[in-house]
Amino acid sequence: MKPQRLVKSVAAKLDLLRFPAPPARAVRACCLHCSSPLALHQPDPDSPERMLGVCERCKHWFLIDLPPKQSEGIMVWLPDTE
Repeated sequence: MKPQRLVKSVAAKLDLLRFPAPPARAVRACCLHCSSPLALHQPDPDSPERMLGVCERCKHWFLIDLPPKQSEGIMVWLPDTE
């Protein structure tokens, strides 16, 4: 009998926003859906340039990436289960 595969690959459309990287690396970001300020989380202390932004109003999630020594940052609107 073949074992059941737990991981399923799906295609997803991702909305991506490029923005000028802040000079002091102090980040403030707003939700692309409702414009509310995002609660920023830094889940990996070894990767301070990567953050997770969560909108406490409409519950959308965003990945924010500020690569070191780059003039642009990237914000990706993460898809939900729909």
